[in-house]
Amino acid sequence: MYITLQEMMRAYTRRTKEEMTYKILAEKTHIPRDRIGSIGARENYNASLDDLNLICFVLGMQPNDLLEVNAERAKEYYEEITRKKKKKSKKKKNTKGKPKKK
Repeated sequence: MYITLQEMMRAYTRRTKEEMTYKILAEKTHIPRDRIGSIGARENYNASLDDLNLICFVLGMQPNDLLEVNAERAKEYYEEITRKKKKKSKKKKNTKGKPKKK
């Protein structure tokens, strides 16, 4: 899932004719400027729901305007988690019944 913050900031500016920068958004949301920059620039940034809620409120948008689902990335992530879970489960099965090493 991608956060389309830069695109939504441009849409805000087009709609309101008011400039919207990371600095201005940080001031209006009370979210630190560096965090706003990370949300806008880092592809896999794990933004909090509270931050996204504040950003949506200030920009006058809904979360579905700000978030974009990438089905291919979701599939890759799902497969990665599934592999790790299977590996962990297999490891647990291999250690059952064996005496613990001291």
